[in-house]
Amino acid sequence: MTGEEMFRQILKTPGGVRIGVVDTENNLSLLKTPNKKIHIHFSGMESWVKEITPGAEETQLVNESYPMVLMAGNHMEMVANTIMRDPGWNQGKRPCTLRIHPEDAEELGIHDKDLALIETEAGSAKIEAEVTGSSYRGQVVVPMASGSFTAVRRTASM
Repeated sequence: MTGEEMFRQILKTPGGVRIGVVDTENNLSLLKTPNKKIHIHFSGMESWVKEITPGAEETQLVNESYPMVLMAGNHMEMVANTIMRDPGWNQGKRPCTLRIHPEDAEELGIHDKDLALIETEAGSAKIEAEVTGSSYRGQVVVPMASGSFTAVRRTASM
């Protein structure tokens, strides 16, 4: 069923539409490939994909000016799509923090709840730091709807 067909069916059936059924415990069981894995090949990207290695990525992404890799737009339970929803979702939570690994935070002199300065070549912003093991070494994470930045430096609390 195409997206257009599903939309028309939903409009015609106010009680609900069954679009598909999946075995959540074995959701790839219906794959037709011999090894039951998804195979994707884009000939125009083949040479580029072969060039992607951890060493090449590190060389391109990390430098003295921007020592951390940012994962921006991380989906979390307290955000939806690209905007914040009902503020009640965030009651008692820290919904918009820069998550940083404890060892990186220590090296940069950042403490939990400090304001950290995030910089790019285009601009900068301050965001509350959350020192946590949920971020990998060398990586900082901001949730969806928080913007995109590429480097972190410590700043005095406001």
